Amino acid sequence: MTGGAEITPPGRSLTRVGWVGFVLIVVTALVRASVSFDPLPYWGSDPLVTFVPKTGFGPTAVAASDLLLVVGAMLCVLGGRGGRAGMLECVGLGGGAVGVGLHGLVLVRDPAAAGEWILHGSLDHLLPGVTWASGLAAMVGMRRACADPRARRMALGVLLGFVGMLAAKGLMQVYVEHPMTVHDYEQRRGETLAARGWRPGSAMAQAYERRLYQADASGWFGLSNVLATFAAAAAVGLGALAVSVLKKGLKWIAVLAGGGAALAALTLVLTHSKGGIGAAVVGLGWLIVVACTPIGRRWAGWLALAAAVGVVGLVAARGMLGDELGELSLRFRAQYQVGAVGAWLEHPVLGVGPGGFRDAYLRHRPELSVEEVVSPHSVVFEWITTLGVFGMVWVGLLAWAAFGLGCPRAKGIEPVATREDEPRRDLGVMVLFALAATAASAWVEREMATGEGGLMRVAGLAAWVVIASAVAAAYRAGPARLGELGVRAAGLVLVVHAMIEVTPGWESAAPVFGALLGAASARRAECAAPERRGGRAIGVLALAPIALLALAGVWRAGVWEGRLERAADAVRPAAEIRERFGQVTRGTPLPGDSINRVIADAADLLGEPIGGDTGNFNIQFYRLTARSGEAALAPLERGLRERPDHAGTRRALGRLHLALSSLSESMGNEVASRRHAERAARIADEGVALRPGSAAAWSWRGLTYGSSGWRAGPDAGDRARESWERVHGLDPLGLDAPTRLMALAVEAGDARAAARWALESLRLDGLKRLDPLKRLSDAERAEAQRIAGEP
Repeated sequence: MTGGAEITPPGRSLTRVGWVGFVLIVVTALVRASVSFDPLPYWGSDPLVTFVPKTGFGPTAVAASDLLLVVGAMLCVLGGRGGRAGMLECVGLGGGAVGVGLHGLVLVRDPAAAGEWILHGSLDHLLPGVTWASGLAAMVGMRRACADPRARRMALGVLLGFVGMLAAKGLMQVYVEHPMTVHDYEQRRGETLAARGWRPGSAMAQAYERRLYQADASGWFGLSNVLATFAAAAAVGLGALAVSVLKKGLKWIAVLAGGGAALAALTLVLTHSKGGIGAAVVGLGWLIVVACTPIGRRWAGWLALAAAVGVVGLVAARGMLGDELGELSLRFRAQYQVGAVGAWLEHPVLGVGPGGFRDAYLRHRPELSVEEVVSPHSVVFEWITTLGVFGMVWVGLLAWAAFGLGCPRAKGIEPVATREDEPRRDLGVMVLFALAATAASAWVEREMATGEGGLMRVAGLAAWVVIASAVAAAYRAGPARLGELGVRAAGLVLVVHAMIEVTPGWESAAPVFGALLGAASARRAECAAPERRGGRAIGVLALAPIALLALAGVWRAGVWEGRLERAADAVRPAAEIRERFGQVTRGTPLPGDSINRVIADAADLLGEPIGGDTGNFNIQFYRLTARSGEAALAPLERGLRERPDHAGTRRALGRLHLALSSLSESMGNEVASRRHAERAARIADEGVALRPGSAAAWSWRGLTYGSSGWRAGPDAGDRARESWERVHGLDPLGLDAPTRLMALAVEAGDARAAARWALESLRLDGLKRLDPLKRLSDAERAEAQRIAGEP
């Protein structure tokens, strides 16, 4: 003991408590990245039309895994070594999370409510905010744990090796799943669009089809650009490691690591992500400069920070160049930045909340913006816009990690004395990590299991283990300085791409992003500054609020999600009968299925024989569907009471009432039809009362009254018109509201209003030139010109 500081001896520094935390972080992060995320289980589409089983994590599972990540970070703080800087990281992380707690549990401010505070909080803010915090906690925890060389080589091995599984998933998506998905969509186009509430030929339908027909690899993330983040990082890191060990004569390790780099590069190509390729180029450029010049570690850190800031500046510069270049990806991101700055200036201290960016962006987006985004596609702008000054603290943490990437040992990695059986034990641990993630993914997706999916997992697991073992072997041998710089360059790729993508905030990607960045930027124990007494306790206490927030998210989301599941259980049997009936009539029945078996099963559910002509069968099937829908109403309504301001739940319940209203009308029951339509209208009215500043809430109200017609009351047309006028006020550049107002005015015989809205539609149509699919169709444009009296 010297000067009150605790000196940790060089070499091994992680205690058993720290190892437990290390395992929690790595396994949880890998499981999250191996499973898709469903923000509204079962009810994202209309289960009465098409029932989609749960094949991913819902909000409850995500919140529970967030809690595990934070607990893992706390254990790493207790059992690892991070120095005084590590303690400050924990304090900053916990302090920044205060903003999440304010928005998620205490205060919600609706921008249209004249700054009025509502004292109830919102899960819409809490859940994404906790995900961001847990990703940062994983980063902080791994920076502590990976001060131990053994922990670091295993972490880098299994995290970089994960690209083997991602590559297998991407190849399957592009060459197996995509053709099947397109074929299925073309066979059921109308039904698929109806389940989402979209009209054929509408802008939403065209945008969906554009994404559908593009064969991009996206892994379990659901976004090709997110997959590109990890593919680019792995390509750079594994490539540098391969060259490094080749110089030391370790040819087989070099071949395996190089094969992993090639697989990562192939995955990057399959994503078609220009941003991912650009981030890889930036990482390689940093690697070359630092490796080929006598630059010191601090200057290398400043250079890493400059690269990240330079990307933000590049996006801003692209926005100022206008249409001359013809490039749109960075142009759109520049628009997101402008809208984000406007939203932040409106609420600079507390921000708009983690779930409030979309509504704020619609009010502040530039004139030529054609997209309605839920994120500014930049972690810096997202955190500052949504959390205000608390988000700035988190940006500082990310910058500190980026600066830490420039601190490699001057002569590379010195091998640490190991026990004779340690390589075998390390490999066993990494195999267990990979098996845990693979098994969890297979179990969650069991209802959609296929033979091709099983083969994909076996191949991906094999590639994963081979690459991980190569990385660990390279670190045990002590690769040259180039290898260590390559791993840190991989971390820089993550940071750079985070400047233009959603990866650090994406539910399935945030933990593995934080874990890999933490492992890449970690410093050896003997390089860390001494840690004073009480530093670890302070760090744990600073992380405790995040754990409490995650626990609150588990409890509140679990109750809500349980209601949704019970409602889905009520409609599933009838929906499956409908699905089987469609397959039989299309000539693609399930093995052993037939029309007689479908009718018999439907009769069992209905409790009475089904027979007679086709018309009678349809009436009886309508009764079965209506009965199951009625049974789903009560649990779904209870779910809405749990999350009254959740737009997805409100829309699902309203859509169910509208469907039952239509079914009742088809069966000649006008009283029931009117009752359901009126209830759907009240649900929409309650939504705008809770969220008067939400364009989406007013849009749903307009759709509800417009589709209900007379069943929702004699003033349904006036209420629909009022709703779309409010939408136009909250989203002045949106094209949907003016076109609907034009149609309503024509229907009401108000020629003057129709001409006014037709002119507004044509004006806004001209501003959508950056994306033709966002514009009016030729027929719609001609109709608007006719109504406006233009030639």
